[in-house]
Amino acid sequence: MKTEENYEYLIAWLQKSNKKHSIKFLKIFGNKAYADHEAAEKFIDRFSRVITDDNLMPEQACNADETSLFWHYCSRKILTTADETAPTGIKDAKDRITVLGCANAAGTHRCQLAVIGKSLCLHSFQGVNFLPIHCYANKKA
Repeated sequence: MKTEENYEYLIAWLQKSNKKHSIKFLKIFGNKAYADHEAAEKFIDRFSRVITDDNLMPEQACNADETSLFWHYCSRKILTTADETAPTGIKDAKDRITVLGCANAAGTHRCQLAVIGKSLCLHSFQGVNFLPIHCYANKKA
C-alpha cells in the first residue's frame, strides 16, 4: 500500500463524515494587529543611509527584540456542528514570560537571552541546574 493513497482516502472519508454530521471547522479571531508599512519603509531607507555614511560593518550593527511566550494559550481553531457559530468574548490568558534576544547582523555575536517573569525563580525552570539565560523579575512581566 502507498501512504499517499491512504492519506487521500482518509481526507475523503473525513470530509464526507464532517458533511454527513454537519461538522465545520472555525477559526476564532481576536484583535488583529496592523503593521505600519510606510513607517517601516522610511526606517529601512534611513537605516541604510546611516550604515553607508558611517561605514559600519555587519559585526557592528546589532538588533535586539523581545517576544512573549504564553504557556496558557487557548487554541484558535475548533470543530463544531454546522448550526453553531464561533465563540466570542474569549479572553486570552495573560500567563507568560518575556524573552529578549540580541545579536549582531553578521550573526557572529549573540548575547545570552534575558528572560523576564513574574518571579525571579521561574517554576518552569525548577530542577534545571544550568541554562545560558539571565533571569529577571517584574510583577507586570
